[in-house]
Amino acid sequence: SLLELGDYTEALKLCEKSETCFATVARAGIELHRHTEKEFSHAMERQIIIENMKLERYSNLIGTIGSTAVYIGLLGTVLGIMRAFQDISTKGAGGINTVINGIAEALVCTAVGLCVAVPAVSYSPGRESWPAPPRARCRATRRRQCPWSGSGKSRPC
Repeated sequence: SLLELGDYTEALKLCEKSETCFATVARAGIELHRHTEKEFSHAMERQIIIENMKLERYSNLIGTIGSTAVYIGLLGTVLGIMRAFQDISTKGAGGINTVINGIAEALVCTAVGLCVAVPAVSYSPGRESWPAPPRARCRATRRRQCPWSGSGKSRPC
């Protein structure tokens, strides 16, 4: 890697091209690579906190979307089934050709509701798996920045 080769200028340029939380954390450390371990470690920890706040900003909205999408899909399902029954009553007889449009409408609504709800609920605030992995990856970035991080030594990178 560029850091192992000591090419801090190119590593900094690479971080500036990316807008990921990992790049901003790494950039915070690289910018202070000539300072003590404590100084660049604090800068990276501060950037981790800032990035976590950005990640958590919309987590409640995502949870709300996930929890309501299921019910919106269910409403569409009910309306599709009602349409199928309406088509039966209008034609006076059942059969696949009579109910197919209502059933198809119901299935599409169910599928859309699930496609929205499942990913949103997976990343909702009640789950501990998010945004913990990005937080852990940001800390791992700091450890990779200077392998002796946490060793108690205070020396420049």
